[in-house]
Amino acid sequence: IFRAIISIISANYTISDDLFDPLLSPHAYPDGTNAGPTLPEATSQSQSSTTTTKKKLAILLIDHGSKREASNQHLQFIAETYQASIIQRDATTTTVEEVSTIRRSGRETIVRAALMEIAEPSILTSLRNIITIDRATEIVCVPCFLSPGKHSTVDVPNLIAEAKKVLG
Repeated sequence: IFRAIISIISANYTISDDLFDPLLSPHAYPDGTNAGPTLPEATSQSQSSTTTTKKKLAILLIDHGSKREASNQHLQFIAETYQASIIQRDATTTTVEEVSTIRRSGRETIVRAALMEIAEPSILTSLRNIITIDRATEIVCVPCFLSPGKHSTVDVPNLIAEAKKVLG
C-alpha cells in the first residue's frame, strides 16, 4: 500500500517524509502525522496548546490523467465535492464542543487535484500552487487508484520525490 505525506514546515517550505495510514481520513490527524491519529475523545485534550501560526492542511488527490477531458474533470469534481463537504461539516457543527474543537485546531483544510501524466495540473504544478498560492502548512497526497498497482506504489511516489527536489 502506498503511503505518503509531505509536511511543509514554516515559510522555508522544508519538505520531509512521514507515514500516514491511507485507510484513515486525513481528518484523523489534527496534530499532524508525526503525532499519529487522534480519536474524537482525545482531540480536545491534545489541542490545549495555543499556536500563533494558522494551520492549513491541503489534501492532494492524485489520479492517472487522461486524453479525455471529462475524465480529468471528474477528479476535479471529486476534489470540489470533498472541499464542499468539509465546509458544510464545519458550518453545521451543533455542539459547543464541536465548534470549540474546530476553533482550537485553527486548521483550515483545502482539497486539490493532480494528474500523474497526460494532462494538467501535474503533481509538481499542484504542489507548487498549494505551497505558493494556498500557503498550506501540511500536504497529504492521496493516490486515487482502484488498486495498489505500479502507479500508486512506484510512479506516484517517484513523481512526488521529484517534485520535492524541485520545490525544495
